[in-house]
Amino acid sequence: MAYRITPWDRVAFKRCRRAWDLGSTQRRNREPREPARTLDLGSALRDALAVYYFPGMWAWDRAIVRPLATEAYLDSVRRQQARVRDLGADEAGAWAELLDVGATVLGRYFEWAPSVDQFTAIRVATEFSVNLPDPLHPGHDLVTGGEPVRYEGTIDLLMQEGSSHWLVRHVVTRREWRDAGQLRLDEEGLAACWAWESFFLGMRIEGMVYNELRVAPEPDLAHCQLFRRTWIPRTRVEIEPVGRQLALEAMDMIDPRVRIYPNASDDHCAGCAYRTPCLAMVAGLDPTPVLESQYRRRAVAAGEPPRFSPGMHRGSRLPSAGGGRTLH
Repeated sequence: MAYRITPWDRVAFKRCRRAWDLGSTQRRNREPREPARTLDLGSALRDALAVYYFPGMWAWDRAIVRPLATEAYLDSVRRQQARVRDLGADEAGAWAELLDVGATVLGRYFEWAPSVDQFTAIRVATEFSVNLPDPLHPGHDLVTGGEPVRYEGTIDLLMQEGSSHWLVRHVVTRREWRDAGQLRLDEEGLAACWAWESFFLGMRIEGMVYNELRVAPEPDLAHCQLFRRTWIPRTRVEIEPVGRQLALEAMDMIDPRVRIYPNASDDHCAGCAYRTPCLAMVAGLDPTPVLESQYRRRAVAAGEPPRFSPGMHRGSRLPSAGGGRTLH
């Protein structure tokens, strides 16, 4: 079986090897038995946008598509809620508040998007999986145990503008907008450009489009800028070396002598899903009882939750085939 590396693995390995070791599907493969007790609004909004931009309905009147996308949003929230038991009054109130905020943001997005959606939707919520090259043996794939090492992930949207193809990331944020320099440093987006070209041979990706939605408290929704779309073109000089970079990182991950150690910080640890077993290890205790009682083997790769697509193909037939831009 191929060794699978996801964007989550890359981030976790660089941030804290202990959390990576506990959570990676190729390592201890653990996730908390109890799901997060807060609504993942970003996931629900992305599920809605996967329906809104579904290629099979792209030529439909948006007035027909909007209620379908809204129902996808509500269905995503219901699925999350079904996994959480016994919400307290305060927790239930927080869910309801976020649900309303998300619905408001989505409705405002439906009003804004038609003025900037000057493209053709080609694929939505589509997985990719590609073999990594062997940096030490050009022309060969990187292998471990006789099996290839693969980089896997999901694109939110593949679009065509004129004769050019772009990948789109739907970014749901509560923070200030990132500037173009920060977006250009986005490793996951750049890796997706390389991986998609390797996955769909013959297609050239011009770059990444960041479709940003800002989630604000209800009183602020009427006064702040909620949406921004920024094009970050990528050159051959940027895209072509990415496979080697991914492979070099993968070589560290698959090394049987890889050193596992924590990287504690206020930023890393506050919301870490592996804080409890980590604290046990810090105290010199065996974390096995905690892992057995509070964690389980995960069903899907870390960072790759199932996406909304019941009964739907995620793409349509592919048609034959500058500087950064920002739209508000």
